[in-house]
Amino acid sequence: MWTLRFLHAVDGLPAWMWVITGAVAAYGSALIWIDPRGAEDALGMLLLWQMLCASRGYAGHARAGHFDPVLIRRPRATIALAHALLAIAPVSIAWAIAGVLQLARGDDGALAFEHGRLAAFIFVGCVAWALSLPAPRLIVGSLWVATILAAATTRVGLEQYGDLLARPAGAMQFAHALAVAMVCPFVMLGSRMPQRVEVSVALLLLAVAAIAAGTLFIARRQYALEPAL
Repeated sequence: MWTLRFLHAVDGLPAWMWVITGAVAAYGSALIWIDPRGAEDALGMLLLWQMLCASRGYAGHARAGHFDPVLIRRPRATIALAHALLAIAPVSIAWAIAGVLQLARGDDGALAFEHGRLAAFIFVGCVAWALSLPAPRLIVGSLWVATILAAATTRVGLEQYGDLLARPAGAMQFAHALAVAMVCPFVMLGSRMPQRVEVSVALLLLAVAAIAAGTLFIARRQYALEPAL
C-alpha cells in the first residue's frame, strides 16, 4: 500500500485527466442507462481513453530521482506492478461500472464483460503501459491513436478488414485477425471478428507478456539514486 500511495503522490494522474475520466465515465454510463444500444459507443470511448491514460511513462521521473525513495525500499517487481495498477485502474473502474449498469438494467449480459471486448480492454491497458515506460506520459497512446486514424482513413487500412472477413478460416485468418486486433483493438467491440475466441485468448496472453516485459524493464534499468529535486 505504501508503494501505491507513494507512486500516486509523486506521479498520479493530473487533475485534468481525472476530470476527463469522470466525464467519459458519466457520459458512458448515461448512454448505457438511457439506451442499451449505446453500450458499444460507451465502451469505445473508454477504450480510447484507456490508450491515453495507461500511457503513464516512467523513465523520465526515474532519471530525475523522483522515485528514489521507493526504488531503495521496495523490490523492483513490486514497484512495476504498482505502477501498472495505477496506470490501468482509473479507466478499468469506469469499464466495470459500465458492465454493472448493463446487468442492473436486466440486459442479456454485459458487453463490457464479453470475452472479446474485455480481452481488448485488458490488452490495451497492459500494452499501452508497457510501451510507455521509456517515454513521456501520453506519447505512446497518442501515437497508437494516430496509427489507428491513419489506417481508418486510407484505402490500404480499410481493405485489410475486408480482406480479413473474406479470408477462409484457418491459421492465416487467425494471424491476420490477431494482427488487425493488435493494431486496432476497436474491431473487437463489434461482433463480426473471425475466430473471436482464439483472438481473445491471444490478446490476453500478449497482455500478460506486456506486463512481464514492463516489469523486466523497470527491474533492469539502473539510475543514480539521488535526492529528488
